[in-house]
Amino acid sequence: MCRFLTYSGEPILLHDLLYHPPHSLVHQSCASLERDDPLNPDGFGVGWYVPEISPFPAVFRSVLPAWSSSNLRSLSRLTRSGHVFAHVRAASEGLGVSEVNCHPFSAGPFLWMHNGTVAGYAEFREWARHYLSQAAFSQVFGTTDSEILFGLFLDMWDQAGSPSTTEGLLDAFRKTVLFAIDILRELSVKKASTMNLALTDGKTTIASRIVTGAGETARTLYCARGVRLRSEKEGSRFERARDAGSVLIASEPLFDDPAWEPVPEGSIVAVHPGGRVEVGSV
Repeated sequence: MCRFLTYSGEPILLHDLLYHPPHSLVHQSCASLERDDPLNPDGFGVGWYVPEISPFPAVFRSVLPAWSSSNLRSLSRLTRSGHVFAHVRAASEGLGVSEVNCHPFSAGPFLWMHNGTVAGYAEFREWARHYLSQAAFSQVFGTTDSEILFGLFLDMWDQAGSPSTTEGLLDAFRKTVLFAIDILRELSVKKASTMNLALTDGKTTIASRIVTGAGETARTLYCARGVRLRSEKEGSRFERARDAGSVLIASEPLFDDPAWEPVPEGSIVAVHPGGRVEVGSV
């Protein structure tokens, strides 16, 4: 169910991030290694920030498979950013392939992505229609469970006073996950849900690796911290230096390197401005 990537660090060309690594996200759109089905053909999206121009992100989404988009390839060669979210989609059964269903989703300064499935979707969406505030539900343009979770986060964030600190965003994010799990329990949904979620405001990045249900396995997620991504003729590699503060979070490693650490199941990763990484339980 989808693959995604987040990048925080010194500005980098999108092409060096999305195309150049041997197992890049674009490559994962047609040859994922850690899913039973290697294809993620149902659209893609990229969001990035240019803070000297605007605090709000740019977003490019398309229903084309990422591997076949000449527009993405062209745009990526001339676009540089220090904060990037990217996603390739494998649509859940029954959920349409459309641009509004492609990730990342955006609202105000935020970008949001999801790899996984919320079980009991029909009941969960009906609950959301009655529970979410009008402001949050108005941000749900598509038909995915992922956008409903985003709407729930927006409400949690608003109720907390719209915090801009890493700690405030992390608290709203954690409450979103726990509340969604509680609702699924109240709706008597027995099937497991998978919630690898990612959120950013262009400064802080937060991601989770979560599965509900005993004996179930979470979707894969990895983190590489304190590195610098170097693009070379033969591919990409990590450079380690005292001033290297880039952090990547990805569904699958982009290349072989011991810097990629599996994120523990049931964990939330917070990347602070400046590159400090905090890993904690839900």
